[in-house]
Amino acid sequence: MIPHLYHRSNVTINGIIPNGYADDAIMCEVNDTLNGALELEMEVPYTQRNIKWYEKETIVGVDIPDRAYISMNEKHQFFRIYDVEKDLASMKIKMKAFHVSNLLAQLLIVASDRVLSGNIAELWMPDSVTIEGASVKSVEAEAGVSRHLRYERKNWLEAIMDEKDGVANKFGMDVIRHNHGIKLVKNRGVVEAQVRLHAEANIKNVNIQEKLTSPVIAILPYAKINVDQIKQREEQRKQKIEEEKKKGQHRTKAQIDADKRAKEAAKKAEDDARRAKKLAGDNGDRYIYGNIIKSPLFDNYKTGVILPVDFSGKDPDHKNQGKLEEDDDYFRVETVEAVNEVARNYYKWEEAKNIDKPSYEFSIDMIEQLPKDLYDSLRYLSLGDEITLVSHKYYMDINARVTKITWDILTGTKKNITGGTSRKTVYEEIRKS
Repeated sequence: MIPHLYHRSNVTINGIIPNGYADDAIMCEVNDTLNGALELEMEVPYTQRNIKWYEKETIVGVDIPDRAYISMNEKHQFFRIYDVEKDLASMKIKMKAFHVSNLLAQLLIVASDRVLSGNIAELWMPDSVTIEGASVKSVEAEAGVSRHLRYERKNWLEAIMDEKDGVANKFGMDVIRHNHGIKLVKNRGVVEAQVRLHAEANIKNVNIQEKLTSPVIAILPYAKINVDQIKQREEQRKQKIEEEKKKGQHRTKAQIDADKRAKEAAKKAEDDARRAKKLAGDNGDRYIYGNIIKSPLFDNYKTGVILPVDFSGKDPDHKNQGKLEEDDDYFRVETVEAVNEVARNYYKWEEAKNIDKPSYEFSIDMIEQLPKDLYDSLRYLSLGDEITLVSHKYYMDINARVTKITWDILTGTKKNITGGTSRKTVYEEIRKS
């Protein structure tokens, strides 16, 4: 496919017409990273025409044959040149361009309260947006996660991809960036792995390496509690019970006054005790520990890591749904039994996914010769697809994802496929651009 060129100013996203073609391009590649950078690199001959055409801010349009873009009818994606190098030694002009969705990082999201209920959330530019001076209306969401979210004066990068509070990382979503905005999906790729690679196999142009990270073969659950708060709640509970008992009973003024003085004396004693603890440097915080919980794969390893995990305030089974903190049956992780109860299914949690499995990285060079059956299975892979790494060393199958694809735009084929067992985020990579 020949890249299209568009004038760098007064260009609208919809219905734009190219004013040139990079028909003499020597190299044109797009690096598409899962929840990461989406950039284009291109080289053209050093000619008078190209010196004028290829400047910073010029828009380049290319076809990316990834399944996500094809399904959205947006195979043609736009990139804005941000770096131009005129290499006289090789008589080439080398360029780098970022995807136009990066422009959203410069814009503010309107403060809004939204409920995400489902597996899709989208951040759109208005239909009439121009690449120059775009504006964002709101975060739109539909259909998997049920959660009130409020973002004020945050650009899309912070609101969606922030490692602490971002929608994508908090709920394990994947980003699809396109010409009109940002789309979040529960899983960008195909989960049912169609490709199986042997982790220890020696195949030319297929590089699979085990990362030097030990699997978490067991966890030590713990929680931080405050004994003063627990004691205070217990006293309030007892007081509430006593008050309920006294309701309807005939009591003299002397009895009422005596109860009042007793309450004031108890409160004074409690305040004095709290002040004394504070002066002694004791704020009432304590740590309680549950039983060590082994991974289901514990027996597969000779060595591994036992990881302390904080379960303070956790409620994985939604025991507190519809309850208030002052309710007597409100579930709190304040006893050893409660810590064990919360932690028992930890290895099934999303945050613990694959932590008890070895980590691998793979890189496959699609340009060089590969076995035909392997090439045929790899050629249809798209970003985010899962593959299975078969490890004879650990006697297990390990799920990995395609995390980066390098596309050769001039031939419309994949040049390289990279992946692994760890999830990458977009935040740091795009924030710098």
